[in-house]
Amino acid sequence: MRRASLIAAVKQVLDAVVKSNLMNAMRGGDKGKQSVQAMLSALNHYSIAAHTFSPEAQKLVDIFALNELDSAESWFDLLGEGNIPRRKIMERLATLVDTLPRIAGLLEQDSPVLDAPISSQVESTRASLGLLRIILVEQDESFSTLQRVIDSLEACQEMYTALADLTDAHSVPLGVGAIDSGSDKSFDLFGAADLIKQLNHLILTIWDLVVFHKERKMGRQLELIASSLPILAQITELEKSEQIGREQAEIIRRKIIDGAKKFIASGTVIEGMNDVSQTDPRKLMAPEPRLLTGPESLREGETDEKRAESGAKTVSHEDRPLSDEDVRRIAAFLNRNSDSPQGDDLA
Repeated sequence: MRRASLIAAVKQVLDAVVKSNLMNAMRGGDKGKQSVQAMLSALNHYSIAAHTFSPEAQKLVDIFALNELDSAESWFDLLGEGNIPRRKIMERLATLVDTLPRIAGLLEQDSPVLDAPISSQVESTRASLGLLRIILVEQDESFSTLQRVIDSLEACQEMYTALADLTDAHSVPLGVGAIDSGSDKSFDLFGAADLIKQLNHLILTIWDLVVFHKERKMGRQLELIASSLPILAQITELEKSEQIGREQAEIIRRKIIDGAKKFIASGTVIEGMNDVSQTDPRKLMAPEPRLLTGPESLREGETDEKRAESGAKTVSHEDRPLSDEDVRRIAAFLNRNSDSPQGDDLA
């Protein structure tokens, strides 16, 4: 579980508890019909929010033993005359509300710019920086090869510098502000705010093309997807209007295409992809098999020396000692041959 996923899960659970007004409703649950109605309304609001919980948020709910808040069958006990079920839930809710923000605070990574005290200089620096979080999805006990990480970061670097070449904005190089890992790996990339915004838009355009050409994501078809990016037409227009030279246009064009191809082949995703398409990027943007490794890959990559050693220990049929059954079969075969006419002639 990535740090960012866990922080988001904490926020999701806390929002559901606070916005449903669940704790206040629980405190007044024994003060008449009006309080029971308020409690039922709070439980209903929480239940609706709980149905949108991420897997990480659901794990937090399991840890704090609050699953019954999402179960209509358990509401009868909570709405009943006895106070014990409500008290138990209230104790767990109080622990959750008190503990989760502290956990989130421990998990949040310090940033010398984004977490610094507010000042005019820091505020100006913040406004000039943008953040792009890229994620390398890893599933089924596999993990990324070093080449996959290199390809993913190089893809972003090539597209970022190409955009900088177009706007002649090279004041802020693309940098890595934070790295996180868990079930996936993520990299927080910082750069000039305007360029990061353009890069984010370019990546979402790439994603749209991948969704449209689902069957063309491998091999030579990557070139067709990358070559159909609208930004390439913009570069051609700038070249025709002589705002950029032919050689510079070709360099920028090649950076965009190469970066897009590496981005797709490495299976890199960003968080905004889920917002612009119903398609799951974790599945469609799966990387090329050569960029993943793991226990199965290690077994398949067994060295020739080990195979030879394993083969040497195997006893062949020729060297295997004869069993009693083998001796009886040979004797029966010889007897049949000796009784045949051909056997008499040979004798």
